[in-house]
Amino acid sequence: MALSGRINIDALRNLNGLQSLDLSSNFFSGSLPEFNRIRGLKSLVLSENLFSGEIPGDYFASMGSLTEELHLDGNQFSGKIPPIDGHKLDWLELSYNRLVGEIPWDLSRFPVSSFRGNLGLCGKPLGPCADETGPKTPAQSPLPRKPDWMTDEMLEALSGRFDEAAAEVLGNGAVGSSYKAVMSNGLSVIVKRLRDMTAVDKEDFDVAMTRFGTLRHPNILTPLAYHYRREEKLLVSQFMPKGSLSYVLHGDREAGHDSLNWPTRLKIVRGIARGLGFLHSEFSTYDLPHGNLKSVNVLLTDTYEAVLNDYAFHPLVDTPLAPQVLQAYRAPESSYRLPEYGRGGTDVVEWARSSILQQQEVDIIDPVLAKDLPSSKNRMMHLLYIGAACSESDPDRRPSITEAIRKIEEV
Repeated sequence: MALSGRINIDALRNLNGLQSLDLSSNFFSGSLPEFNRIRGLKSLVLSENLFSGEIPGDYFASMGSLTEELHLDGNQFSGKIPPIDGHKLDWLELSYNRLVGEIPWDLSRFPVSSFRGNLGLCGKPLGPCADETGPKTPAQSPLPRKPDWMTDEMLEALSGRFDEAAAEVLGNGAVGSSYKAVMSNGLSVIVKRLRDMTAVDKEDFDVAMTRFGTLRHPNILTPLAYHYRREEKLLVSQFMPKGSLSYVLHGDREAGHDSLNWPTRLKIVRGIARGLGFLHSEFSTYDLPHGNLKSVNVLLTDTYEAVLNDYAFHPLVDTPLAPQVLQAYRAPESSYRLPEYGRGGTDVVEWARSSILQQQEVDIIDPVLAKDLPSSKNRMMHLLYIGAACSESDPDRRPSITEAIRKIEEV
């Protein structure tokens, strides 16, 4: 809905019988409002906003009625998890924030997915906290050069293992080759060996990687660790079993292509838009906040949530090579424009434009979506028109990123 501004708690309190409140996927910011003043609230969903700061320790003390859902994921909350009566809750989501410390024991019954994306959290169901001889909580640097479980020996081994027959090659992209590696603790990760970044020195690389490590958004892949040598640079990220959007669309047809129905595709598009909006905010001074957006750099979670990868590398790539390395579609006025082409050498943007002009939009709809056409044709066309507007050659005729996100959310 793209709502923002101040939330009027007093007005919400006057709504008799209010038991469920869902303000997810908006642009509300600041500290957590006093929703705990609303009596009888059973479900509170605040996912994918811009709330930040520490949650007061006594915040949930007066919310005994909160028994169904609590979703605070996809924000920027920091500090420790306050006391929450986990035995009463049916579901809890705290993922993709900046929370630190040990997970309270009464919340340990929830799955790993409820807490992922908080690099400072430890304890069941995540990995164990440091023993009593060490610090109580993990290192709280936003992106340590290596997490507690990753030793220098592991990184050194990673740097030399990719040529071995046992290594699983995932792909060879614009900024490097990707491999799947399994750590000694059983965690599967993506290791990207970066290339065409020989000119960047260690200090600048450290600054860039640390900044990447501060990013917290459900539609952005935040690195777990990195390794720098002049001749080799590695970036370690969470492994996504479903792979990329490109693979699901064009790869093994049994990999899930048929499950990409209209609701799922709309969900993916919305996730891409939200992730882009976040990058445009975080890297507002960059000429290319993403710089390499294409389907192979859109990863998918188990629930088909889009996660953007290979973003904001433009300042790190060797300058003469940047136009060739970062090849995704860009605005015509960009000095780095190289259009992204679809399968078979078709210019997707021009294909969409010509189909709209000839009123043959239905011809470009994936045949797999034919069964969804009768009920969802108007929404598909609406989304297509938004995409066409975003690729207008005249910058003044394009919607802003905020306006584009709002329109996509309204489809």
